[in-house]
Amino acid sequence: MNWNKPFGVALLINLLDHVILLETQNLIPSANNLTCFGYNCEHYVCTWVPGDITIEYVARWRDEQNWNFWHNCRHNTSNACEFYGEIINYRIVAVQPKAYVGTTNSIVEIRLDFDNIIPLPPRNLSIVSTAETLDAEWIDSPGFILNNQLNFILRYRQNDSQYWSSTPEVETHYYEIEGLIPFTLYEVQLRARYHANDGVYGNWTSPVIVKTKEGNPSGLVPVLPKFEYNKNTLRDVLISWMELPLNNRRGILLGYNIQLESVEASQQFQVPANQTSLLIPG
Repeated sequence: MNWNKPFGVALLINLLDHVILLETQNLIPSANNLTCFGYNCEHYVCTWVPGDITIEYVARWRDEQNWNFWHNCRHNTSNACEFYGEIINYRIVAVQPKAYVGTTNSIVEIRLDFDNIIPLPPRNLSIVSTAETLDAEWIDSPGFILNNQLNFILRYRQNDSQYWSSTPEVETHYYEIEGLIPFTLYEVQLRARYHANDGVYGNWTSPVIVKTKEGNPSGLVPVLPKFEYNKNTLRDVLISWMELPLNNRRGILLGYNIQLESVEASQQFQVPANQTSLLIPG
């Protein structure tokens, strides 16, 4: 007989010449993937996956202050138990089918790790823009009131791009993103990690959409060959040029400034942006 077979095992017991047949019942599967972490130092949550979705599973806990006494989880949600208030003692969390509470059947346990904190997204992310920078400021994630408990990282991208750029990790509550394109929409997000939990970040904030301010146009305007019109002793000159490329406008183009230099004097002409030629009379 295979004594390691978990379900439906029949036992024959010879007791005072009476043969008694006992059949064990199938055990309810234990919960899977029991995991505990904190949103901050006073708000922890444990989650699990039920071994049988038709069965109710419950969580209990005990700590070193009263190791023989189990506490029921008072903040139950679907397949989760939450703890509020500062936890200062070694604590064990156990999950098992409700029908087995008080026994050791199908029980799984885990130790609550005080350093396993995954912060909620930081709050009040605000952005102030210049032509080529975004100045970001924010405050800590909920539940953090002491300084230097969190580290932060920002990511950003042009609003029509699928590729993100990331900033270095910082401990401050502000950061200047540099080297951006003027007059361009950017999407910015922020997340945090607890200083003692290396490499484990919380969720990103909701995106903040901001547009950099206009900058000065860049590059040169290609000038086309000029045409001269002779009228007696005078000459009219037609100057024409190609439009400034969109990428070089760095904002809304208002017009062109043309400066004419001669031996006698210099002249300036203002031309609207929708015009690409100018007739200079002789």
